[in-house]
Amino acid sequence: MVKDSNSKFFIRFLYYTTLVSFLTFPLLGTELDLSQMRDPKTIKEKVNKGYDVNAKRSADGNTVLLAMINMGNDATDKPKLFQILLQAGADPQTKDQWGKSAIEFAERQNNPKVLGLLKHE
Repeated sequence: MVKDSNSKFFIRFLYYTTLVSFLTFPLLGTELDLSQMRDPKTIKEKVNKGYDVNAKRSADGNTVLLAMINMGNDATDKPKLFQILLQAGADPQTKDQWGKSAIEFAERQNNPKVLGLLKHE
């Protein structure tokens, strides 16, 4: 649980930065917008069609895995979404432009299910 206001601000900042990045820097021919990122079926279809799960989608250096971790915990199928991406080869050690990985974000968010998946536990 995020307790201090600086951490809350930072997490909100990352969320909105990710949102803007995905809306302004789509990959040609392999777009995966925020609404699709919450649907396991759509993600599986994209992966099966060759979607590069490790592609850096924005100037911030976000991969789809990093973007999902920054969506917060409001996606009900979030662990399933991460499972699909990890099985497709998504690298949880990939870092954004600030040097943070999906594992580090999951640790900050205190999300044990997602953290366990990312660490292969």
